[in-house]
Amino acid sequence: TLPEGLTKLDYGAFWGTSLESINLPTTLTDLGRACFAYCDLRSVVIPDGITTLPDALFLENKNLTSVTIPSSVSVIQWQCFEGCSSLESLELPSGLVFIDYWVCKDSGIKSIVLPEGLKHLGFSAFENTKLESITIPGSIENIEYACFSDCQNLKSVVMPSSVISMGYGAFSRCPQLIDADGLAMVGDWLCGYFGTSSQLVLPGCVHKIVDYAISSAT
Repeated sequence: TLPEGLTKLDYGAFWGTSLESINLPTTLTDLGRACFAYCDLRSVVIPDGITTLPDALFLENKNLTSVTIPSSVSVIQWQCFEGCSSLESLELPSGLVFIDYWVCKDSGIKSIVLPEGLKHLGFSAFENTKLESITIPGSIENIEYACFSDCQNLKSVVMPSSVISMGYGAFSRCPQLIDADGLAMVGDWLCGYFGTSSQLVLPGCVHKIVDYAISSAT
């Protein structure tokens, strides 16, 4: 248990320890980069007042199953939950506007609700997760490359009309993806190397399919 009055944890403060639980004080306003990377944490409650979850905060916490994120958080930086293989869900705050790259890469995430108001989805943010479906909020205009690639269980995507561009391989190697509701343009290698999927249902609003968009699909 950390004492009340503490306001900051520095870079790598508990990096690589066998820490299984921690009580963070309500006075804490600044979490250092990779503060809890490679720990054995099971669950964490982040105090209200924290606005940014820094890069690699919980990197490779393979036993982490629960993280409570306060409404004050607006930014989640790169690798924050990468490799958290036991973390199956996250409740994101309504004020979140920025999800950086590799945020949940190689994690156990099965379900997540992206809040309206979210402006940025970084590259490979949800690569190789356990997601089964995803609804992209209407505040998103661009989806970075490989954002949802290698999601072996992903079956459906709901895409808003606000999305005007998608990066290379945004949904590549998602063998069960058959429903892409709302998709307007199928970009470069968007669904390339589909694997075992035998069908992809594209909505009537698709107006352009570019080079190699669905290459190597079966």
